Amino acid sequence: MDDGPLLYAAVTGGDTGIYVINTATSRVASVITDADDPQGIAISPSGSTLYVTNPDNGTLWQINAAIGHVIGTVSAGAEPQAVAVTPDGSQVWVGNGYTGSLSVISAVTNKVTTTISGGGQATALNSAITDIAFGPAS
Repeated sequence: MDDGPLLYAAVTGGDTGIYVINTATSRVASVITDADDPQGIAISPSGSTLYVTNPDNGTLWQINAAIGHVIGTVSAGAEPQAVAVTPDGSQVWVGNGYTGSLSVISAVTNKVTTTISGGGQATALNSAITDIAFGPAS
């Protein structure tokens, strides 16, 4: 698998899991089956940890990228879909589809440290969050 960069694809449906694709050979190198019905996926800056949302059970999985197994779970909110890791790797942000909220999770403690509310407040996020990304610092 050292021929090129790897691409991780969250696949739902009949053959659920995280497909690990070698981009140099354009072939599936392996399938991480620990992730049942994954939705969003992000990788730590070091490449060692995958973060995968599971809207069915409201969790964020931490998967060891080298061995392909779940090493931790965090209750992330109602129907977590989107996920992004801060550029320094210290936080994992999760967008919750059902409530339109964002959960901020410490990558060190694996606990939710902050929740940005969704719902009817004037400053709240009022729709389901389906994708998130960090831009460069200005």
